[in-house]
Amino acid sequence: MKMKATTIYGLNDIRLDLVDKPKAGPGEVLVEVKVATTCGTDVKSVVRGRPGDTFPRRLGHGELAGVVAEVGEGVTRCRVGQRVVAHNTAPCFECRMCLKGMFQLCENLVFGRGAYQEYYCVPSPIVKINMFEIPENITFEEAAQLEPFSCAVCGAAASNIEVGDAVAVIGSGAQGLYFLKLAKLYGAVKVIMLDHSDYRLKFAKKFGADEVINNGEEDAAKRVKELTDGNGADVVIAAAGVPSAWEEAVKIAARGGFVNEYAGCAPDSVFTVPTERIHYDMIKIIGTFHTTPSYVQEAWKLIRTRTVDLRPIVTHKMPLDDIKEAFNILATSMEAIKIGIVP
Repeated sequence: MKMKATTIYGLNDIRLDLVDKPKAGPGEVLVEVKVATTCGTDVKSVVRGRPGDTFPRRLGHGELAGVVAEVGEGVTRCRVGQRVVAHNTAPCFECRMCLKGMFQLCENLVFGRGAYQEYYCVPSPIVKINMFEIPENITFEEAAQLEPFSCAVCGAAASNIEVGDAVAVIGSGAQGLYFLKLAKLYGAVKVIMLDHSDYRLKFAKKFGADEVINNGEEDAAKRVKELTDGNGADVVIAAAGVPSAWEEAVKIAARGGFVNEYAGCAPDSVFTVPTERIHYDMIKIIGTFHTTPSYVQEAWKLIRTRTVDLRPIVTHKMPLDDIKEAFNILATSMEAIKIGIVP
């Protein structure tokens, strides 16, 4: 039996192919995809490439939810017809990095590949630790955001956000918006969102931002200081993957502030940091990448209880046949946050 699946053959070259429908092997679960939400990582792969990219391969970072179509031998934790979501990775728990507790950097990380297709086979290690039943009151679109949201949950936990802080987030795409909500949960009294897109800034304001700044038109450092009693932001999240955003994050941080250079840049990118900001102003700069099983669990709790309501993040829905158009919208006009791709 054949199915439709999206393949990336190179930069700006994605095609909808007819391929063999997968079967669930031992420990695996075959899911009929009901929705796959678009991912910024996938947009980067299509437009500019990412470290480690290979072609051709199935496109889709693992943001999907659906219904169990088949269970492999030995699987007991789910049944055919069950509504499920699976994260896209699972660590080995045995390598050097896992033994240090740095599961994001697992040397044997298992990936689930492909999301923009009719059926998706969840690898056995992911079935064991990172697959969940979706409650009836939670939409497929909400559940499908488990992977990217869990990355933000991990990043927020590492960002030293304290009660009363002013937090600035550069980039008002889905990841920036996740950080907006998470900063509020951590007790931030003011969250400032920065972006070049008026569409996304308007969305961020509606989503709960206290202040918004178009950093393509305003002096962001000056404006952030005006909004923070002359101090700058206590915590800054760079949720836009370009070196200029990483540099701006350092500029707008308060003395003694904390900067998370969160969004990945193009291969071989570099950025410049004035030494006095680190030495005399004692700014702390970190990077966070991916997530861990414990943060996946935390993210799922926030989603399934709607402590963080992710429904507004999916601003558009399009059929799988229109996958090229969907990525064109995200790469050019940016007048969408996430697009739900429906096979």
